[in-house]
Amino acid sequence: MTKDLYIISSVFHLLIAAAVAASRPNNKACWAFTRFNKKRFQDLQPCLLNLVGSEDQILYLDDSITSVKQRKKNAGILLNFAKACHISQIFVGNDRHVEFQFLAHFLKKEIPSLRSIYLDEGLYSYIGRKSSSAFAERIVDQALKRLVYGAWWQTPKTIGASDYIDEVWLAYPEQACSILQSKVRTQLPLEGFESALFQDFITCWGGLFDLPINLHKVDFILTITDEKNFAKFPSYELSIKDLIRALVSQGHKVAVKYHPNANQQDLLGLAVISDQVTILPSELPFEVLLPLLSSATLIAEFSSTLITSRLLSPKMTVWSIVHADQQVSLELSRLCEALGIKSMSIDELKHKIKAE
Repeated sequence: MTKDLYIISSVFHLLIAAAVAASRPNNKACWAFTRFNKKRFQDLQPCLLNLVGSEDQILYLDDSITSVKQRKKNAGILLNFAKACHISQIFVGNDRHVEFQFLAHFLKKEIPSLRSIYLDEGLYSYIGRKSSSAFAERIVDQALKRLVYGAWWQTPKTIGASDYIDEVWLAYPEQACSILQSKVRTQLPLEGFESALFQDFITCWGGLFDLPINLHKVDFILTITDEKNFAKFPSYELSIKDLIRALVSQGHKVAVKYHPNANQQDLLGLAVISDQVTILPSELPFEVLLPLLSSATLIAEFSSTLITSRLLSPKMTVWSIVHADQQVSLELSRLCEALGIKSMSIDELKHKIKAE
């Protein structure tokens, strides 16, 4: 039996890995969490056991003390865990982490057939990570890390591009950034998102939050940017309130998801507009919300949120808000267009809502 190791360092990585694992029911899987919020991991334990099956298959690497010594220690623990699991494949969402590169380098010496697979990380998979080509990272950072960790360290040109990666599994392989075009590209098994195992995992995770019981009846989800960005757009609060009024005037039920920094506050006072408006827990990860509301239409700011939604809920209708005088990168604009994400101004959105 093929044995897989999933290395998780973010909520997004966990959801993508869960969908992949659900699509491979005949493969035993071990899970390693590194640089992952400890409280979130602890809260998720019951849900993870439903997904994995045994505590012996889960490793949590404490990274609360960020130091070279701790990273080296964690890398060694991860290597021993992988050996105990008798793995033949590694699935990872970020090949820039020391823990992964150490594991891939040394385990490959013992298992020449070992394969490392990069799982779609989201935006960087499609537009690349520009800062990786900067002198500070390409030359200075690489030299320092090789001095500290070893000559095996690599600074990839973008996430997923290191020599340790044998394949890249993407939701949209044909849209991969130019650097990843040279890799063996495989279609991410999107059917995993529809599986009972994945749906049970998401339902369990969502159950950790105080979600409204009528969530399945929501017609639109509106995400609100971080409060520090409000001032960047003229009349931001008025525009969002106008959009909410346009939605509820057509009888639509709207769920509003603020940025986590909102700390459970309804910063724009949207709930008082109508009882058709529900404010969702701001600490609920947006990535977890998407599969729970896949039948709703998402309206989001022009950001990586749009790409995340398309990856995690491929069937969801997604509209993006383009504010007055907002500068959007050509790469992101083209990618959204290629993925079928329609971009509109507030006035255009209001008109479309009224017309439908």
